[in-house]
Amino acid sequence: MVVAELISPKSIGQWRTRGFLNSNEGVFCDQCSLDYKDEEYKILFKHKKIAYFLFSQEEEPDRLNILCHDCLLKNIKKIADGEELKLLILDEENEYTCKFYPEDTVDDDDEADFMDFSDFPFDSE
Repeated sequence: MVVAELISPKSIGQWRTRGFLNSNEGVFCDQCSLDYKDEEYKILFKHKKIAYFLFSQEEEPDRLNILCHDCLLKNIKKIADGEELKLLILDEENEYTCKFYPEDTVDDDDEADFMDFSDFPFDSE
C-alpha cells in the first residue's frame, strides 16, 4: 500500500506551522517545481486542476516530498511496476482507499502529458 497525504488549501497554514511547507506565499512540487501562490492554489484545487501531496519515496522513507498530483501518480506508477496497488489518500478528516491502475496513466516519457485528478475521491471545497 502506498500512502499520500493531501495538502488542501484550508490546511496550508497547519502544514507551515508544523514545518512541512517552507514558503510563506505558496506551495510547490519538489519534483517538477510547479508552484502556485495560496490563493491561486485554492482556486485551482476547487476546480480540480491541481492538488499537492506529502509523499515519502521508497529510497528515502524518512523524507517527505511535496508532489503535485501529476508527479505523485508518476512516482506511484514506478513503484507499482506494472501491477495494480492500493493507494491510501489522507486528508484532515478522512482516509480514502483507492486502487491504482498503472495502465490508466500516461507514459513517463511524455513530459507534455498532465494527469487528471478529477476522479479523486476527496472533496475539493
